[in-house]
Amino acid sequence: MIVSYRSAASLAAIAIGIAAGVYAYLQSRRRGPGKRNSSLVASSSPKSLRKWKEIKGEGVHIADPAELARKARAMAENGGETLQVIADFDRTLSKAWVRGRKGLTSHGVLENSSHLPHSFREKVSALKNHYYPIETSTTIPKEDKIEHMEQWWGRAHDALVDCRLNRHTIAQIVAEAEKLHLREGCTALFELLRERNVPLLVFSAGLGDVIR
Repeated sequence: MIVSYRSAASLAAIAIGIAAGVYAYLQSRRRGPGKRNSSLVASSSPKSLRKWKEIKGEGVHIADPAELARKARAMAENGGETLQVIADFDRTLSKAWVRGRKGLTSHGVLENSSHLPHSFREKVSALKNHYYPIETSTTIPKEDKIEHMEQWWGRAHDALVDCRLNRHTIAQIVAEAEKLHLREGCTALFELLRERNVPLLVFSAGLGDVIR
């Protein structure tokens, strides 16, 4: 299932959640429903979390190890039958960098396509130049930012609607995109989740048709 929404999830939280949740699920499947994953429960402490290879990367920062340990313990105790994976898409499931260049977001795939008129690219570029400094500002209050981000989101989508895109053209644009790739291991993860009947929800501020 894919839901378009105006928020983005933390890559570190998703990576850890998937690692811990899938592990708990597979362990519970081996033991049968309703059994606790005692090994993971026992290891879910701030100190032992350092042993998890998924959180040793330089780009992973944990603000509250104790809270993470609590969540991992809860997932293990609840068992695999209650597991659901929720993931952001742009630069979470998809790569942030492709061959040394910044990867495209689902919006960027369309914004950089020659299939859309030059007037569209000029319009979305002007919107970015106006709103991006607001998004990254450290002085503008969050409430004001939300209002501006919703304006940006709405005006960018209005510009897309004016282009009268259809799904065939979108599929062609995605197929030709050179800088939109899934991270290594995503396909294997998706197949594992499907095999184990674990729901996957892609919760993204991106474009659902592009993500599909």
